[in-house]
Amino acid sequence: MRTMCRIMAVAMCLAILMSLAGCGPKDNRITLTYAPVGQPGGCIGSVGVTSILDARQDKMLGHNQSVAFRPEGREVDQWVQQALMDEFSVRGCLVESLKEGKPRFIIGGEVHAARLVTDGMDHVLDLDVRLTLLEGDRVVLKKSYAGHWEQQIFPASREKSEALFASSLSELLGQAVSEFTTAMSQ
Repeated sequence: MRTMCRIMAVAMCLAILMSLAGCGPKDNRITLTYAPVGQPGGCIGSVGVTSILDARQDKMLGHNQSVAFRPEGREVDQWVQQALMDEFSVRGCLVESLKEGKPRFIIGGEVHAARLVTDGMDHVLDLDVRLTLLEGDRVVLKKSYAGHWEQQIFPASREKSEALFASSLSELLGQAVSEFTTAMSQ
């Protein structure tokens, strides 16, 4: 009986230590969210956002030592497209459907990187989005927006990884949409 109690005590201690160290069972799904960062106003004209192409070879969101992260809810291309629509909208642009309206400006683009790699507390996220602003057939602005973020997160959690994705995209698109709305007003 004593041996069984010791074995159970050791097993419980190991389980507690593993969960504290981030080694316990992991949820490998990441919900991709976005919160606009722009201020209302400053945008003139209507804009339509076309489908964004996911040009990444690996459609996973990254990995840690034993688990590959997958998007939950929406895919990366849908996440970026909706984020662009939300960011333009909050800045006062009339965001129109390409099927229902004839927006003056069209935004399109590709995602070339959206990858999170974790190792213990270290989280490294790379994003690379290439966007094009068209007015009719004329290219008004074409630019890549890329970033590299490193954070130490303890304890590691799904929510903190999701927050890192959301804040990083906000930083990229905040800059991109500011440049695009300036180009739209010239």
